[in-house]
Amino acid sequence: MSHNSPFDDQIDRDPGQSPSEPTSAERARTDPRCGHCGYDRSGIPADDACPGCSKYQGAPKCTYCGYELFGLLVSDCCPECGKPIWDSNVTPPTSGLSIASLVLGIVSLMSCIFYGVPAIILGPLAIIFGEISIRQYKKGLRAGSTKGFSWAGRICGWISLTVGLIFTGLMIYMILSI
Repeated sequence: MSHNSPFDDQIDRDPGQSPSEPTSAERARTDPRCGHCGYDRSGIPADDACPGCSKYQGAPKCTYCGYELFGLLVSDCCPECGKPIWDSNVTPPTSGLSIASLVLGIVSLMSCIFYGVPAIILGPLAIIFGEISIRQYKKGLRAGSTKGFSWAGRICGWISLTVGLIFTGLMIYMILSI
């Protein structure tokens, strides 16, 4: 019996655990014995519960009470302590808007050489997308990397918008002065 969980490959290591130490999920894949009761699990699929103690191997645990969260959704609460699972061992995803903000900011900076017109269009988009993703980060809906990408995109957007407006203003001035 196979279970798909939103926690797959999203569990962080314990703060004191070195990167060379395997996580509980990695140990469960290589050690045939149950990590809870020591039952020999040879021949039992890794996704199945242990016949000896009925617990899943390598299942994510609630940070607050240690309850196994296998099979629960990220939007659920821990059945044991009632705390949101989102707060427990799961890193929120990076916002796609923050990445779009960064890409648009860089492209708008590079587009300043085209008389500033594309920068006037792309710069504000980078600023808006960055602002939206920073608000998502402040609400706790996105990972910390969102903040860095968003700020970089917004800064590039503001610089390119300013340079684009200056170039466009100079071009209009030169055309009108002829």
